[in-house]
Amino acid sequence: LKAVGKNTDEFATEIKVESEKKVKTELVLEAITDEEKIEVTDEDIKKELKEQLPELKSEEEIEKKLSQINREDLEYVIKRKKTLEFLLENAKIS
Repeated sequence: LKAVGKNTDEFATEIKVESEKKVKTELVLEAITDEEKIEVTDEDIKKELKEQLPELKSEEEIEKKLSQINREDLEYVIKRKKTLEFLLENAKIS
């Protein structure tokens, strides 16, 4: 902490503020996802896998990888991406 010029209280306050921002952001994104009924399809999951792992060429390779990963984590990532895309597409900038 001395290296960054903060004491324990300052550091704790900073962590608390940042944590609160992250939680609020997450709650807002989750509410938008629910309100807009943003869902993840099997096709979305396969597309994401192909983007993250371009070495997967065949349907069999994709299915094998699907059985090895935590599907819920991947669905979460895709939902967040889709929600952020929705926000960007519908943003009204004045």
